[in-house]
Amino acid sequence: MATIMNVLKNPAPAESLKKILRDSLVEFVATTLFVFIGTQSGQSTGWDGFKEENAVAVARILPIAMSFGLAILALAHSIGHLTGGHMNPGVTLMMFFRGQLGVLKLVAYWTVQFVGAMLGAALTLGCTSELDGETSPSGTTFTAGNLAATTLNPALSVGNGFLAEFTGSVVFFFVIAQTALDKRGIATTPFPALPIGLILVAVHVCLIPLTG
Repeated sequence: MATIMNVLKNPAPAESLKKILRDSLVEFVATTLFVFIGTQSGQSTGWDGFKEENAVAVARILPIAMSFGLAILALAHSIGHLTGGHMNPGVTLMMFFRGQLGVLKLVAYWTVQFVGAMLGAALTLGCTSELDGETSPSGTTFTAGNLAATTLNPALSVGNGFLAEFTGSVVFFFVIAQTALDKRGIATTPFPALPIGLILVAVHVCLIPLTG
């Protein structure tokens, strides 16, 4: 009762309708994305998890997801103060649309990103080429040349895969925009790369079983 009386005596400062609508929209988006991540990870990991013979495949999900998430976290911290730490053509395009870089830099970043991706894949092939054709303990034949290429789950349609990848990308870019770019948040602190790395782990856990 005392708390209620305090609220009546000292009401919260009045806010404009525009601010209330804005904050409500942000809450709506954040809640939508949170529920999507939670439910989708349950669906994705449960797809193969109910089959004993696929236990190894399920066990791979978290290490792969952690590898991507921790790598982006560490690399963004390493080069963020120099280049912005994009390492993704989609992120660079988003920065372009937000006026963070010009056309020349956009083209330059895209060029080095694609070349760097091909070099990274070549290094992977060079490190694992001798394993080509070998059979793993789980009975899977290793193919070095596919370079861990992602494939759509055969039980899903192209539309399913497109929606999954589109939504996962929206989640990823949303977190980047709200942490690394919004100066009212943690963008000016040493920690903007932390939530970006963590959300990348979550997105991979959700989508690896579906689209790779």
